[in-house]
Amino acid sequence: MKLDVSELTKSLATYNPVVNQSILAINKALLVLGNILLAIFLLLEMMKWYELVGGTLGKKLPMKLWLEIGFKYLACWLLMQYSAPILDGLMWLLDSGVYLISKAVKAEGYSYTFELGTVGGPAKIILNLIGGMVSLVANVISKLISFLRYMELYFLKGIAPVLVPSLVNEMLRPIAITFLKYFSSYVLIALGLAVISVIYAALFSTNFLLAFVESRGIPYVTALLSILQGIIYIMTIVRVGRRMRHLLGV
Repeated sequence: MKLDVSELTKSLATYNPVVNQSILAINKALLVLGNILLAIFLLLEMMKWYELVGGTLGKKLPMKLWLEIGFKYLACWLLMQYSAPILDGLMWLLDSGVYLISKAVKAEGYSYTFELGTVGGPAKIILNLIGGMVSLVANVISKLISFLRYMELYFLKGIAPVLVPSLVNEMLRPIAITFLKYFSSYVLIALGLAVISVIYAALFSTNFLLAFVESRGIPYVTALLSILQGIIYIMTIVRVGRRMRHLLGV
């Protein structure tokens, strides 16, 4: 089987237009709740400043403070209103790294094929069964990575209007920052797989381990090393998502 990294660079609208339309409708519906949250945060901040400036110092709020508050909330409101296209743009920007890698390095692809070698007899059936299971698991996991990645991206895009308003609140700001980090980490899975695919293809292009044991007439080890290669393949594609989240601190 072969993991096509280019499949992970599809936009949310291209991957599944029907789901994307539903998510856009959810995003638009949640704008009402986002506006309410933003208004509550504005009210709380104005009460805080009136208590601090007006109650303590007996002065009116200066125009500069009004402008700063107004600009901050206007910027947050615009981010909330256009959260869906902004996230689509962020996804396009981060996925562009995959295209840059594909132009800079010509790799054979991120693939795994079980090699049995010269095993015969009952051992051939057993090792063939194990190798087939490893190939099946690798195929299922690669499909699941793509499916779960897009499902998470659709989910985060839909609930964005509820989380973006927390940017204006100092106590809740980490929620919005974590949200952006999570979204970026799932997008960067494609970039991580692109880098890993180049490393994997380079290391196993010559099948140096298989050539080494075959030259010494050890057919069983040939099949076992091929199974080990499949396990390494599974481990690397599974760990990419976790590694990206760790790099972004989420």
